[in-house]
Amino acid sequence: MTTRYKIIGSVYRGHYKAHPVYLDRALKIIMHISSAYTQRNRQRHLRAVPGMLPPPAAAPLPPPPPPDVDTGVRREQLHRRMKVQVWWVGSWWDAVIHNIPAGVHTVSAVFVGHDHPTHGLLAKHIKIVARR
Repeated sequence: MTTRYKIIGSVYRGHYKAHPVYLDRALKIIMHISSAYTQRNRQRHLRAVPGMLPPPAAAPLPPPPPPDVDTGVRREQLHRRMKVQVWWVGSWWDAVIHNIPAGVHTVSAVFVGHDHPTHGLLAKHIKIVARR
C-alpha cells in the first residue's frame, strides 16, 4: 500500500522506510530545501511607519566573490581512500577520496560524517592531508 504525505506544499506518494539512515537523509533534504526557500523568499517584510523610522540606508555592497582557490594539486596525485581537505562552500572540509573516474576532470569524495560521496570536485580545490 502506498502512503501519501505532504512536504512543503507538494503531495508525494510512495513507501517510506523507518531505518535511521533513510530518515536522516530525508531530514537533510527537507532542511536544505526549506533553508533555500526561506533565503530566496523572505517570510517577513518590515514596513516603514511614517515619522517613526529613519529613511532607509543605502543598499549594502554585495559580498566579494569567492577566492580563486588553487592548491596546485593535480588529478594524477590523488588516489582512492586518500585523506584530503576540500574547499567547499567557503571553507576547508575533511574528506576521503572516493572515486577518480576516467575521462572526467573531476573527482568524488566522501566528507567526514557523511555516508555518500560528493561528485564534481576539482583537483585544484583539494589539499592532500596524508599520503598512503
